[in-house]
Amino acid sequence: MLPGMPTPPKQRSRHGVWRELRALRTAHDMRPIDLARAANLSKGYLSELENGHKTPSLDVMRRLAHALHVPVYMLERREGAA
Repeated sequence: MLPGMPTPPKQRSRHGVWRELRALRTAHDMRPIDLARAANLSKGYLSELENGHKTPSLDVMRRLAHALHVPVYMLERREGAA
């Protein structure tokens, strides 16, 4: 890191970033393929989201929230979540 350069944002943890997504999906008794189809996503992409390997666009978040019948903010990681 060069002096005077801003520090980069903390990297999101690979684990638990989308814990809320998986928790909501399972609370709705949905299999990954069911949610993927309802949100018009591939099952592989959904898996990458749930495992924290990808960060979704706002459009994807809206589609997931709509498929889960929840507001978009419910998909965001809460600070302090381990």
